[in-house]
Amino acid sequence: MGVENLIREFSKELTDGVKRSFIYFAAVVLILFTYNALLLPIGTIAFDSLYGETVVNQTLQNISAQANYKTNPAQAVMDWEQHHFKNPYGENKPADAWTFESITQLFSIVKINGSYQLFVRDATPSWKIQAGLANCGEYSQIFIYLMNKSGIKARAVTVPGEDHAWAEYYNGSKKTVVETSAGYIINNTTQFAQGRNWSYLISQDIFNTSDTIDVSDEYISRGNLSVRVFDDGRPAKDIQVTVLSPFLMHADPSRYKVPIAVLSNSTNVTGVAKFELGPKTYIVQVKKSFLFLNLVFSKNATINIGQDNLVEFDLGKDKGEWKLLG
Repeated sequence: MGVENLIREFSKELTDGVKRSFIYFAAVVLILFTYNALLLPIGTIAFDSLYGETVVNQTLQNISAQANYKTNPAQAVMDWEQHHFKNPYGENKPADAWTFESITQLFSIVKINGSYQLFVRDATPSWKIQAGLANCGEYSQIFIYLMNKSGIKARAVTVPGEDHAWAEYYNGSKKTVVETSAGYIINNTTQFAQGRNWSYLISQDIFNTSDTIDVSDEYISRGNLSVRVFDDGRPAKDIQVTVLSPFLMHADPSRYKVPIAVLSNSTNVTGVAKFELGPKTYIVQVKKSFLFLNLVFSKNATINIGQDNLVEFDLGKDKGEWKLLG
């Protein structure tokens, strides 16, 4: 066989191998997506329809039987959570370690006390109660769910971009803030926030997520950020501007691989989008869409307390990066 034929055969084998690898990879991605995004949530909904009422009622009975329930129902719920839930990440290494446990995590299976259990982040409350696994988000959600079931209004408090959640509940007009994952009342919210590098905080009704309140000023001091966008020198209206925080990516790179979005606003008629954020350095992104692609422009912005900070883009002159629409 001549050199030309050898090269041709090698090229064909290489091409076929790449095609097979792509097909296998696409199949694995499809299986994982179908399993985690469809099958598991549907399974928890089915569990809730069959057993949800029984699980929730039994839980409320157990909590109401505690000695402190009548005088402090919120503390009773938190005490129950502290005894009931286990940490789903305690025995599980980061996904990039490629241990058996890290692979099972791709299928929402975690190792707890030597046995394997399903940890479904988007599950119904009754499933989460039955599973007995919780990170901060689950502690917050179940506390709020059980408090509302008991007739006490409660809401979630979250930190977009910094991945933490706790709760607040109301006795008439009086609000009490609680750190649900640790089971205590937060008497001083500004002290609670010290050293955490938080950007922006919201209170939200988990039963009506459009009911969202900016509560940042209860926890942190902020600075102003104005993002001015031009397109070939003209103010660009209705351009989406997103502020991302790289803090967790630097603080815990094993879990957080990319910056996390904090807040998005659109530019007004003068091409300006405004933000109030905690003090630190952010990544500001502006997108210009073309069919199935985005041209993404990124710049850093450092926010200082009580100061006005400005970042400018010109979509016709600045250098952007092409990315798939999404």
